[in-house]
Amino acid sequence: MAANLINNPLKPSQLYMLQLMSKIEDEDLMEIKKMVRTYLAQKLTRQADTVWEKNGWTHEQESEILNTHLRAPYQKY
Repeated sequence: MAANLINNPLKPSQLYMLQLMSKIEDEDLMEIKKMVRTYLAQKLTRQADTVWEKNGWTHEQESEILNTHLRAPYQKY
């Protein structure tokens, strides 16, 4: 399998997309990018909604989560 990756590091789906995109005009590319962004945003929203419902979160908990400082403190040297 490792030898196969060296000879062809791209997956069949990646090769397909490269072949397809080689025939796309610039204005079409802009529209495709917009569609992909919209699709990924909707997918992320669905995943977040699933987690929200699974945990039974309220709007108060959302506000608490959004305002929680989770970064590690800086180390003083």
